[in-house]
Order: sequence, then C-alpha cells, then structure tokens
Amino acid sequence: MKLKQAILAIMDRDTLKAVVDDMEMEAVDRRSVEDMRAKVARSRRAEPETLLAHLSEKQVKAVCEQMAVSSKGRRKKLIEQLLNPTGAAAQIPAKPSQPSSMKIAKQNRKQAQKESPPMLDKQNNGNQNEQKQAPVLLPDPPAGMMRVTRTELVWPGKYNEDGTLKEVPRVG
Repeated sequence: MKLKQAILAIMDRDTLKAVVDDMEMEAVDRRSVEDMRAKVARSRRAEPETLLAHLSEKQVKAVCEQMAVSSKGRRKKLIEQLLNPTGAAAQIPAKPSQPSSMKIAKQNRKQAQKESPPMLDKQNNGNQNEQKQAPVLLPDPPAGMMRVTRTELVWPGKYNEDGTLKEVPRVG
C-alpha cells in the first residue's frame, strides 16, 4: 500500500475537512468522507509530508502499522521513519509543517485567555469602573415607534398606535 493511500485511509472526517480547507480545494462535498478522500488522493499538492502534519500521534502510529514500520516512538520520529524508510532521515531536511487554520484559531484563543487585563493605578481604578458601568443613553424613538430591546414576535395589531400592548379580550 502506498503511503498517501494509507494516510487517507486513517483520516477521519474532521481531519479531512482541515486538509481540504488548508489546501483551499474547490468543488468538494464536505459532507462526504469519500468525496473528500477522493479529491485529496487526486491532488498533487497533497503530499504525504503535508498530510502527516494533520494527523495525531495515534493516527500516525496506525499509519506505521499499515506500512509495516515500527510504531514505537514519538510522533516526530514516526513521521521521519514513514517519509524515509531507508534511515536517511539525517540527510534530507524536513519540511516545516504548516498548522491548519483551526489550530491557529485555537492557539489565538488560548493566547487571549492567557493575557490578563492591564494593571490600573489605584487612583484611576475607581474612575474607569464608573465609566464602564455608566449606561449609554440613546435618543428617544420617533412617535409611533418603539425601541426593540429583546427578540419577540410582533404582528400587525399587537400594539396600539402609542406603542402600548393592546388588551386582548379573554374568553371566559
């Protein structure tokens, strides 16, 4: 079995979606695993190095087992063994793997969570809290209109002309 085919056989739907998005492939049905797998298999840009960069360590070990390569070790070493089965890993420089757009977004969220709010002086701390808590006053709406503050069902005849809710006659 060829390496590219073995990698594609191991990939799940989410991994295939990430590969298709990173390679900016057009006309692919992202709902169909078979369609994504076929499109990536036909693509010349989808080299084994690029595909392996999207796999987790468990998935790389599964590819190693399919290719009859020792699956003992860490992900980086396993990838080197898969790409260079003759042991010439030191001679060929490895291509830097580009993280997927999902990984970059996840890293950005983690970075934003790590950042703490800026330190404030004790003198200015009270003033800034007052500024943040002061409500923003909006101008009054024109006559016959009312300000929408929440989502609700509205139909003709629900409100009077002055904007108050009409009294509904009850059956009793």
